[in-house]
Amino acid sequence: MQFSTEADPPFFAMGGGEGSVAIWHWKAHWESDLAGYKDVEDAYPRTVVDHYPSAKKTVPGALMTADTVPAVSILPEFLTASAAGNLMANRARTSSVENLSARGFGTLTSNKLSMQAIQGASRWEGGAWDVVFLRSLKIEGDDVEFSPGGAELSIALAIWDGSSGDRNGQKSVTIWHSLKIEK
Repeated sequence: MQFSTEADPPFFAMGGGEGSVAIWHWKAHWESDLAGYKDVEDAYPRTVVDHYPSAKKTVPGALMTADTVPAVSILPEFLTASAAGNLMANRARTSSVENLSARGFGTLTSNKLSMQAIQGASRWEGGAWDVVFLRSLKIEGDDVEFSPGGAELSIALAIWDGSSGDRNGQKSVTIWHSLKIEK
């Protein structure tokens, strides 16, 4: 979902030089993070690791897995993306939605971890996803503010259908539509 507070919103595909947009991007693969998917261990359940050189403490001969050597037990210099606050490396994910902003093609930027105010939840049922976005109407920061009875906003949607081969810029999009929050 993409939002603009401009009276004359910018280009509906990620804004433009004349105005920025707020984007809420739900990610199905993040939903698996929330469900406890452990990546390598789930894909290869018989994987064994003898030693993690990045572990703060090792026990020779002990079985070392993602359960016995969680990310918090790894030396921080080996988790540079996480230490830099990179949302993609966040092992303590609490939502399947990323909050971004853009001001035209090539400018898509993830908001800081502290500014990720949107919660998301989803369910796969009957061959379709049901997705819910949850956020306070008023928040601190640069994101769009919703005000019951307030100014009209613009909203546009983009949807990727992976089963149809959609990926990257190949997706279905809408033009801007008016959104007004009733009192």
